[in-house]
Amino acid sequence: MNVEKGSITGLIGPNGAGKTTLFNVIAGNLQSDSGEVILNDEKISGLKSHELFYKGVLRTFQIAHEFTSLTVLENLMMVPGNQFGENLLYSW
Repeated sequence: MNVEKGSITGLIGPNGAGKTTLFNVIAGNLQSDSGEVILNDEKISGLKSHELFYKGVLRTFQIAHEFTSLTVLENLMMVPGNQFGENLLYSW
């Protein structure tokens, strides 16, 4: 599967088709049986979640949980700037 840089891409399919599994492989939560994940011409397969985070890859869940010991502002400041999604509104 190839996704063009700067594109807005959707992944659809019925229950059990593997959408969540694919995202878990990309985010490093699962190891694939074969193949590799490449981001910006760099192999990211096998990287730890904190290494992926600094490359702009983050797996979010439908029910988000905050760091309860931090303030709302501190929680928002946890994400580094210059993420690809920050320019999403300017894509149209």
